[in-house]
Amino acid sequence: MTTFFLENFGCRAAQADGAAIAAQLAARGCVATSLQQAELVILNTCTVTSSA
Repeated sequence: MTTFFLENFGCRAAQADGAAIAAQLAARGCVATSLQQAELVILNTCTVTSSA
């Protein structure tokens, strides 16, 4: 079982993308955990665009 920590930075689109990433990892048997316990750390960021 792989553990992961996901931190989102940015707009609502980045938040939605982060939720989708977490759901996909969970569907593959990964378990969300704290930063200190995680084997996989994901920093999900975005950049400001004119359509955001």
